[in-house]
Formats: sequence, structure tokens, C-alpha cells
Amino acid sequence: MKWDEFARQLTDVASGSGRCVFAAIHSAEDGTCLGRYPKDGQQVKVNEIMHIKKAFRDPTILYSSGITLKDTRFTYVKVEKNVLLGRTTHLACLIMQTDKVYIICVYPGDELTKNVYYNCESVNERIRNSS
Repeated sequence: MKWDEFARQLTDVASGSGRCVFAAIHSAEDGTCLGRYPKDGQQVKVNEIMHIKKAFRDPTILYSSGITLKDTRFTYVKVEKNVLLGRTTHLACLIMQTDKVYIICVYPGDELTKNVYYNCESVNERIRNSS
């Protein structure tokens, strides 16, 4: 399974249609990075994923801590079903929880969250069909 390719599909999208500047797929079990794009630069840390894992069970912890990805602190916005949302001044993040993985997207604040969400759903479907 080409995890990096799944992550790349979230960044290889036209601006204005849900394009992410960074995407990663992490194991829901132990938080390890399975794939990310772009490959260079800092990646999401395992302890950041483990904090997110706890936050899906109890999102109230995010009111004080926020969501941290790649050492960037996002203000917690809300959780909906299987998705956590956060924001900085210029960026936003969407973290989708699935049975096996977390799909992490960091995107420009002017991208529509619903478009990023639909792209994540599409990648999640491809992951399910490939396993």
C-alpha cells in the first residue's frame, strides 16, 4: 500500500477545491507515520497523535491545550463525528479518525473545510478499498 501516495492525493488538488499544504496518514493504533506529503520538513510526532487519540475520546482537553501538529498549535474549533477541526491565523487543520488510521490535513485558512473533508473521505474510501 502506498501511504505516501494517499497523502499526496490530498495536496495534489487545485487551490479552492480543498488543497492541503501538508497531509499525513498515521496509525490509529500506535501513532506511527505511515505516509506523508510533502516528504521534506518536519513531520507530526507520535506524542501529538497520541494526544489527538485521547481528544477523540474527550475533546474538552483541547480547550486548554489546542491541537498541536508539527509543533504548530492550532486553536481547537470543534469535533464533528469522526473529525477534529483547528485553526491558526493563516492555517487550518482537519484530522479524520478512521478504524485504522488518522488522516491529517493542514490547509490554508481560505480553503473551504467541507472541500478538504470531501477529499479526506475520498482518500479514506481508497484506503478501505486497497486493504
